[in-house]
Formats: sequence, C-alpha cells, structure tokens
Amino acid sequence: MAKNRDIYILAANYLQNTDWHNDPELMKSIISFYSRAKAFDQLANFYDSVSAVEVDDYRDYEKALGALQDGLKYVAKSTSQTKDMMYRQLSQKTQYMEKFV
Repeated sequence: MAKNRDIYILAANYLQNTDWHNDPELMKSIISFYSRAKAFDQLANFYDSVSAVEVDDYRDYEKALGALQDGLKYVAKSTSQTKDMMYRQLSQKTQYMEKFV
C-alpha cells in the first residue's frame, strides 16, 4: 500500500523480468501496479508485449488480439504527449491482427 506511484512502477517493471507468462498472479500484479500508478502508457506497452509473446511463443493470435484491444483501452486513458502515436500504432497492429484472425 505505497503512496508513491514510482514504487508501483518499479515493482511492475521488476515483475516484467520474471516468468510472468506462466504465472497468472504475476501478470495480474503487473497490471494492478501499473493501474494503481496510473501509468497507462506503460500498461499499454505491457499489453503490446503480451501480444508479442502470444504470437511469437504460442501462436495464439486470438489472445494476442485481446491483449492489443486491452492495450488500446489503456492508451486511450493516457495523458502523455505520445498518446496519439501510441494509439495509432496499437490500432494498426489490432487491425492487422483482426484481418489475420
């Protein structure tokens, strides 16, 4: 129950270096930490990473599409200056994935 958002970001960044894909609790913790910190850019990037792992390692394109769609939700909540660029990139990936699936 930290009050400093940077601690949540550091914790989520650290957990990304673990085997989060095979442990759903770690994945939930990463999402929770980024959400508590209101670090929506990092959360969108995490979902982009989830999508890449699903495609590269497991060939599960439907889960990858779901991750990209979740990433779009969070990048829309972002207030950063790169919000528009990130939204366009994730949107384009999502469109390609939808066509493929």
